[in-house]
Amino acid sequence: MIKILPVIILYRQALTACRSYNTLLRGYDGKIFVFDNSPEAAMLPDDPRIIYYHAPENPGISTGYNFAADYALKNEFSWLLLLDQDSEFTFPPAVYIDAVCKNPEIGLFAPAMKTSQGIPMSPVNLQTLFPTAEEMTPGRYPLKSYVPVNSGSLVSTELFWKCGGYNEKVFLDHSDYDFMERLAMVTENFILIDGTVIQDYSGDEVDPERICKRFILFLKSARNCVWRTLFRKLKMDFFVFCRALIVGKQLNMRLKILRAWFKIFVLRRDEA
Repeated sequence: MIKILPVIILYRQALTACRSYNTLLRGYDGKIFVFDNSPEAAMLPDDPRIIYYHAPENPGISTGYNFAADYALKNEFSWLLLLDQDSEFTFPPAVYIDAVCKNPEIGLFAPAMKTSQGIPMSPVNLQTLFPTAEEMTPGRYPLKSYVPVNSGSLVSTELFWKCGGYNEKVFLDHSDYDFMERLAMVTENFILIDGTVIQDYSGDEVDPERICKRFILFLKSARNCVWRTLFRKLKMDFFVFCRALIVGKQLNMRLKILRAWFKIFVLRRDEA
């Protein structure tokens, strides 16, 4: 029996405004796990499907996925569907079920993801110099080479815990890279399903100080990733450095951003 537990990670957003809830889960008749990282508890719709947990201390998305996966294990859900609040799905849940039925030996399924401008965001090719999202046709792909992002990934509960779940020290950025890196050690392939998710970042922050604070969170999360090989680690560390250069140029704060990168990412201090 295919028993799926969708889990939505909320932060400062009403569930009724959540794109994944309003698109993919509109016609879903099973339980829905909501992990809320917001300071204040969300106002919930009158929906008997919802299992709600409020974590005002904001431990991060990795803790949320692990918490939901523990619930899934204890309540005999065979699959965990990872969802972001800002993901708009263009296909119904039946696409996942059909893919699982056709590929019973596979433990990970994911859709393609694009921005609202049609730019590919996932899967990401990790064989290139920098992680690069590519336009790919549905089919089977090696997990050691291509990585789907968190949102939209359907993972077997058994494999989720077999690889150790999410690293809660990687609480935000790179959490998908870190998780998929370890998942690749217990399963070989994933299926890119015939469906697309739209991720709209039109409301991105524009205030320089807020962008700077967000980048510091990026550094604190990304520094805790564990890579399978030294080459992969060096390549991803170089990617973070280049990201620092880009953000510094964007904000005209090159020295401040590079200082933050060195102290937080390289020296692993908590303050810049």
